[in-house]
Amino acid sequence: MKAVTCFIVGIIMVNMATSKSLDDIVKRHMAAINYEAMNQVKTMVQNVSTYQEGNETNTVMMFKMPDKSRVVTSFGGMDIITIRDKERSYTFMDQGDNNLVPLPVSSDASTDDTHLFISQIPELHKDGYLSLEGESLVKGKPVYHLQANIPGKPKIDYFIDKSTLLTVKTATTISPQIGISAYTETFITAYTEHEGMMFPETIRMVVDGEQVVVMTLTDIEINIPLDDSLFSMER
Repeated sequence: MKAVTCFIVGIIMVNMATSKSLDDIVKRHMAAINYEAMNQVKTMVQNVSTYQEGNETNTVMMFKMPDKSRVVTSFGGMDIITIRDKERSYTFMDQGDNNLVPLPVSSDASTDDTHLFISQIPELHKDGYLSLEGESLVKGKPVYHLQANIPGKPKIDYFIDKSTLLTVKTATTISPQIGISAYTETFITAYTEHEGMMFPETIRMVVDGEQVVVMTLTDIEINIPLDDSLFSMER
């Protein structure tokens, strides 16, 4: 009985140590990106250049806190626009002259990929979805390995540089088509500072071992007026 009691106490102590370690890592990560200042932001506009298969597209990401976003990707004289809130998303093509064509994509807000340039780790930890999986290496540098487990969604692995406490890689398995899954890694190779906050500047996306997309953050605007009509899903 004494041995069993010691074993249970040992498990509890290990769990407490792991929890404290995770708390400390997230706390230092928040300090590294200046999450306190980031949490005070009301609106944000990010301009992103994307290179894929030799083609360049420009994307404007608009955020109105806490949960509204509008993403406009321009190419070939047309705009693909996605509007999201916490529960839904709506995507359509603007062919000009107010000719709006709805596109058959998921209306589930969980498909949101606009937060590549804004850390989700603090919110995931606050909601209890984050765990510490250990330590490993990314490009030869030691990192903390965290994992997000949100019910009904694919697991996401986060790798945080032990020196800078900035995220240098994420990884997950997605299903872009029915019956087909793809292991997707995003490598954050550079950061930029804006008004004391740290944002990813260059992101490489690798799918099943092959680089498919390079995204570069070219401009950020903070707390500028954004009319509610920009985020309306009524068409």
